[in-house]
Amino acid sequence: SESLTLLAANPAACLALNRPLDQWTGQRVADALPVLASTDLLARCVDVVRTGDPYHLDSLVMRPGQDNEQSLALRIFPLPEMAVGVSLEDVTASVRVSDELQRQALHDALTGLPNRDLLHQRLADALVEAADTHAPVALLVMDLDQLKEINDALGHHVGDLLLTELGTRLRQLAR
Repeated sequence: SESLTLLAANPAACLALNRPLDQWTGQRVADALPVLASTDLLARCVDVVRTGDPYHLDSLVMRPGQDNEQSLALRIFPLPEMAVGVSLEDVTASVRVSDELQRQALHDALTGLPNRDLLHQRLADALVEAADTHAPVALLVMDLDQLKEINDALGHHVGDLLLTELGTRLRQLAR
């Protein structure tokens, strides 16, 4: 991986990485693209040269946790003369939509609390872990009495406000 040299970069690559890569042509990839050096991607490039088998990564997160976090799909493919090509595609919007759809599928729309599907997933995971570690598992079940009466007497908007406030308080009390 020390001998990998950046031969060329197109304008789309410069834009995707927000870096003037064309100015680094001829430099070591580790110097030109520190983000690749900080991961195992340089070793993957060497593997692609050695084996001739392409490599694909669905989402490489750039600047994780920051407001301008970016997700890139990355493909490394063999080229003639012991070289590799690296293809980058900005998939940030797709990843965000996918994350939001997953959140919606596993959380109540009104309260934002985990729903029954997520409960089943987490409970199954906890039981598997408990079987491996012999740790106890506890489950607390709560029921809100007379919600129907509140909805009938005061309206569904008041019932929704009650559920929202209950969700806020439960989030403050629990992990």
